[in-house]
Amino acid sequence: MTTTALPARPRERRRGLLRGIGGVVLALAGSAVAGALTPIGQQYLPEPLAPLANSSGSWTVIAFAAVYLSRTRPVVAAVLGAACFVLMNELYGVVSTLRGYPYTAGFPDFWNLVAIVVGPVVGLAAAWLRSGRAALLVPAIAAPSAVLLGEGVYYVTVLGVFGAYGFVEIGAGVLLLLVLVVRRVPSMQMRLATVALALVGAAAFVAAYTLVPAALVAL
Repeated sequence: MTTTALPARPRERRRGLLRGIGGVVLALAGSAVAGALTPIGQQYLPEPLAPLANSSGSWTVIAFAAVYLSRTRPVVAAVLGAACFVLMNELYGVVSTLRGYPYTAGFPDFWNLVAIVVGPVVGLAAAWLRSGRAALLVPAIAAPSAVLLGEGVYYVTVLGVFGAYGFVEIGAGVLLLLVLVVRRVPSMQMRLATVALALVGAAAFVAAYTLVPAALVAL
């Protein structure tokens, strides 16, 4: 005897839709607050913590967490990831300008263009981490870890400032990677693949942060 799943009732569908909309709204609201607080943090955070307000890693973690907690499906999560980054950049510009430090975002602002490229990757990674599908866990875990590792290495080896924070960020990236790999990835082969992909992503991050600004200056 076989059973078939009953279609969702209209009330249940409405509840699901409302939960989805609520998750998106909260993710965007959290990103807006993070963007608005960033220029304030740049001025008032104590020196050891000041790099938090000047870090791609911190914004990536915020966007990743916001999308993850929103419980959105992958397609929506990809769009939401980009929207979170753009909103952070826009609110950063608004608050900076109001405080007397003019910063015009909009398009084709460089960081908004970066958001459109990177945001969907972060959003998909967050959705894939929640999905629990083994094949998707590899990029889901590697993506945020790569940003933390790459920026930490960049601070320590290339930029020459924020050295202490760079080591902290590397440590955070390693910890995030190892904890998620051990807790979520089922096989040793996939664990090794996740670590390898995170290291490749970190190297790509360092290369991009080194070469792109030089190319823009040359133009």
